[in-house]
Amino acid sequence: MIKTLAVLIANQKAYGKVYVVADVFNLYEMKFSGKVAASVVLQAIDVYTDTHNDIPQPADLNNIIFPAERKITQAEFIHAQKEHEKEGFPRFGYYGQIIKDYQRQNSEETGVPSHYQVLENRQNAPKIPDKVKEILAITYGGEK
Repeated sequence: MIKTLAVLIANQKAYGKVYVVADVFNLYEMKFSGKVAASVVLQAIDVYTDTHNDIPQPADLNNIIFPAERKITQAEFIHAQKEHEKEGFPRFGYYGQIIKDYQRQNSEETGVPSHYQVLENRQNAPKIPDKVKEILAITYGGEK
């Protein structure tokens, strides 16, 4: 990897900046060690330098190695709902997953939980102890 970085640094337009190969290597090693293989970092450097004339920063390589999740459009969501209905609303269907992902993405933007998140929160909620149920039944009527 050091040889690759040396060639990269020697052939990039640094515009007056002086790069030390060992420093760049140490920075990449610190940021990516244990996360991804060196070959993946080299591949990301190759992709980055295809369209840029500078030395990639770790954040640039992170964006290539771990791209952000693609935003599902409203049109894709509507299409997925129609197809999901045609399939008979299978529990683990392809279109059902698109619907869940769209709702999750929207809930992250708006802060409003999706239907699936509400159901999941209810399942994971702590159970009401029997003693509390008794008190509630006595206080408000109903079954014990």
